[in-house]
Amino acid sequence: MKTHQFELLLGAVLVALFVAFWIWQTPGNLQKLSSVEVEAYLHRMEGKLPGDPAEQAAFLARMRAFGLADDGRPVYMLNLMRYYPELKRRPGMEGVRGTPGEANTTYEKAVMPILFRLGGYPLFGGETMEVRAERARRTVTSTASIPQSTTGAAFWSCAIRAAARSSSC
Repeated sequence: MKTHQFELLLGAVLVALFVAFWIWQTPGNLQKLSSVEVEAYLHRMEGKLPGDPAEQAAFLARMRAFGLADDGRPVYMLNLMRYYPELKRRPGMEGVRGTPGEANTTYEKAVMPILFRLGGYPLFGGETMEVRAERARRTVTSTASIPQSTTGAAFWSCAIRAAARSSSC
């Protein structure tokens, strides 16, 4: 009589992989950001944003509204970026070299491990081209899925990109 040990072992491994993937994709089981968490994120951003105090206050108000509106469901983040012809120099960017596209590639390489660790993953990315009679312009797109309760990661990503002025939220 055959014992089916291989099939049972394979089934156990597949169930374990499914459970691990499910936990990775639902780390907080639809938990919303609390107002305390939102305020903690905002506090960590204070004093680290570029621009004059009025711009900073307006940005923090938008981020507060974004965080408080969290419903715990996954976030789909879409970045549409148009690059300047050359890097715009800002304080703290002394070590950044290359083109704006290369700077974004460096940013994405640094952020991807964080995105994966939080259960997010890129859906697609690439370049598009808008052609008009008077000009042609390239737009870089990227889309990422971020599971519920890691909305804080989306919150931070949005804040970091806006602070770097590479895109808006």
